Amino acid sequence: SRLLPGLAGHLDCPMFVGGRIAFLSDHEGVGNLYSCLPDGSGLRRHTDHAEFYARNAATDGQRVVYQCAGEVWLAEDLADPAGVPRRLEVRLGGRVRYRFGSECRSEDRPVLGAGRNPDAGHVTRAVELSRLVGGAAGMLAAGVALFSAAMGAVTDRFRR
Repeated sequence: SRLLPGLAGHLDCPMFVGGRIAFLSDHEGVGNLYSCLPDGSGLRRHTDHAEFYARNAATDGQRVVYQCAGEVWLAEDLADPAGVPRRLEVRLGGRVRYRFGSECRSEDRPVLGAGRNPDAGHVTRAVELSRLVGGAAGMLAAGVALFSAAMGAVTDRFRR
């Protein structure tokens, strides 16, 4: 049976976090982070994103990291009803190697994903992101996924 049958909308990324079940849902119009007790009671909304969906949530069992509008957010205590997630400052290192002018051929542009990887340094930056949010092994996987999503958005902007 469904955990919260009264919610109309999608539930995504369910995970156990500090005695609660956290998930992303768009049942109020825009995807935000919610949690409830394992029996379905005590529903709480932890984020207040009004324009862009919260996506790609992951946990280390105590905290939740997710991305929203190309930014990385951390919810540290879902047990505290007054707890507010905070945006993490993420600086991606490295020099700019490409200029995107009319003289730049499309095959020279950096494209991450789909078969082409011009710079393995993105793995190092994902490890740095993992250290930033606490260094837990589970957070590394979340960091890689979030970094890939963020880089995909950046790469898409350059293609326009």
